[in-house]
Amino acid sequence: MAFVPFKGNRMRYAIEHNEVDDVRKLLARGVSPDLEDDFGRSMMWHAVSSSNPDIAQIFMEKNASLKTPDGGDTLLQLAARRGSRELVEMLFNADATQLNARNRYGDTALHYAALNGYDDVVDFLLEKGANAHIKNFDNRTALYLAQQNKHSDVAATLKAAMGLPDTKMAAVDAGGDDEWRKLSDDKIARVSIESSIGYKITEIFNFASRERATIYQNLDTKTETLETRTFDELGDKAPLEIALQQLQQRGGNAHAQSIHMNKLRKPG
Repeated sequence: MAFVPFKGNRMRYAIEHNEVDDVRKLLARGVSPDLEDDFGRSMMWHAVSSSNPDIAQIFMEKNASLKTPDGGDTLLQLAARRGSRELVEMLFNADATQLNARNRYGDTALHYAALNGYDDVVDFLLEKGANAHIKNFDNRTALYLAQQNKHSDVAATLKAAMGLPDTKMAAVDAGGDDEWRKLSDDKIARVSIESSIGYKITEIFNFASRERATIYQNLDTKTETLETRTFDELGDKAPLEIALQQLQQRGGNAHAQSIHMNKLRKPG
């Protein structure tokens, strides 16, 4: 491992302990604002990682580089992961090209903010034009991450930004233009075309895993967005009961208890 200069160690200590005056003194003594640690992470990186906007501002005033190690998070992604709107705003204003940048996992700053439920950060990123339709390399959008981690407010914000219809719009009766398709003994899909809002909606009811997956496909762009909910998360059980009835009519062997399983569990 390469030798880390004393001043580098002292600077990192000052950053991590929010010693603003010491950071200024070290810079005045000639410590480079672009000093890096053994892993190629700059002092600016450490300031953002430590959620210290005051120190980050000092490095910006010294024209510190915003570069991060190849394949790692951008500084904007790091700030979004920490949930610091102040740092997110500061970094966006310094380098707007980081807004939709992706790391080695395909994640953007919006993915991290949604994953952790940081409403104010999500709001700011969307306001500045963050693309909510971007999927990471696991094929997950920011909306999917928000929903999987039960950040309902963030999920609602993202759905609105993506122009997606409310899930309740898909939970209509079994009539109309709906097309039911049995996928297996415990899984059935319903496909409907909502031409008035420009979407094809596919709901997949899995009675084995007790999940409903909803796929929204934009009829113009053909882009797709996935939303997943467990049966227990659905307040209205009527769509599940309709789906179960349709599955049983087609020879499926799922049972009603899978819909209300949470009510059957004994306390303790």
